Amino acid sequence: AQTRFPEASKSPWASWTARLSCAGESRRRRSRSIRRTPSTWAKGSPAQIDNTVLWLDNKGMVQILRGYENKRVSTHKEEYRIRLHTNAELRDATAFAYAQEGHSFYQLTVGNETFVYDAAIQNPEAAWHKRAYLVPSTGLPIQHRAICHAFFSGKNLGGDFENGKVYSYDSAAYTDNGDTMQAIWTFRHLDAQGLPVSYDGLEIEVESGVGTQT
Repeated sequence: AQTRFPEASKSPWASWTARLSCAGESRRRRSRSIRRTPSTWAKGSPAQIDNTVLWLDNKGMVQILRGYENKRVSTHKEEYRIRLHTNAELRDATAFAYAQEGHSFYQLTVGNETFVYDAAIQNPEAAWHKRAYLVPSTGLPIQHRAICHAFFSGKNLGGDFENGKVYSYDSAAYTDNGDTMQAIWTFRHLDAQGLPVSYDGLEIEVESGVGTQT
């Protein structure tokens, strides 16, 4: 899903009747989640999704609670990237969950990277993607701007990690609050048991004519 960052509200955080789940929000609810999720590395990583809880454990893996047992949902690809971060960044990792267009997402930010798990996709290899904000002045990607979330007035709202602005998630948007969005698609390595692999052709399907006028 793509994200639209409309003109941010100038109202202070305290004016929102639906509080965003940032660091100071609902400490009691957060602490109850932590007590139910063992081996929690980052206290800000547990988030409720589809009547269960996901969190980043002390081995750099994302776990989900299935009944009374934990199940690993992250893959080696995400775990490799997560473990590249410092211990301080791992401890400060934060996450939230939200539902949009029939999908339930777990959005985890570690350091300057944001990882997103789509619970509607059964195959873990296909369920993960990364989100980023492209800094206009440098052209380099950093973490996704939303660091906390609330569902208010029929909208998924995200709070900016840096400036306190509030944005709405919109899959029909093609910019990040007016800034360019970059899409990069990759696929996993195709194993041929160590043998050379050649391809005679490549077919890419796209939906043309969709986007902004510029």
